[in-house]
Amino acid sequence: MIPRTAQRRLTDGQLTALALGSLWLLGTLGAVTVGLLLPLAAFLHVPWIALPVPLVSIGVVYLVGFAAPEAFPAVAKPWPRLAWAFVTGISGVFGAIFVLEVAEAFDPWFAVPFLGVPVLLVAGLFARGLGVRAGAGFLLVALVAGGITVPASLPPDTPRGASPRPASRTNAPSPRTSARIGSRPRRPKTPVR
Repeated sequence: MIPRTAQRRLTDGQLTALALGSLWLLGTLGAVTVGLLLPLAAFLHVPWIALPVPLVSIGVVYLVGFAAPEAFPAVAKPWPRLAWAFVTGISGVFGAIFVLEVAEAFDPWFAVPFLGVPVLLVAGLFARGLGVRAGAGFLLVALVAGGITVPASLPPDTPRGASPRPASRTNAPSPRTSARIGSRPRRPKTPVR
């Protein structure tokens, strides 16, 4: 057993990495579990069901800031920590929605590991060390710009209701025939005199 005086304490960089990693993991788990209340509230048309989503996000961020105040020195006091938790938690909720919308262009399961990244990057803007803050800011801007431009540059999907196969192989009427179904019969054209 190592005596207590000889035990090594975490350095500031290790503590910051541990706090940011915890925020990423808890943000991902929160988005996967509590985040399911958002579509449920939209489906049932009962908006108050979605209230725990931002509250849990803000609470988790506040607890991480409370547990590791050395990692985020600007929010060491309770009121600034609450404001930081509010900004970071709400940004995490909207960021997770943005990640899901971007991932819809690829595969929704592709988004699961990235659901906690918005919380991580916004919290990184307040972390100790200029390099961490600059890196978080650069990655935040780059990922938002990439999330907007990459899906827009993909080829469009097949239009809804259209088949990628030719009409002759689907046993469906041609578009010209289906346009005439239900319309009144055409009169023969008479020559103009």
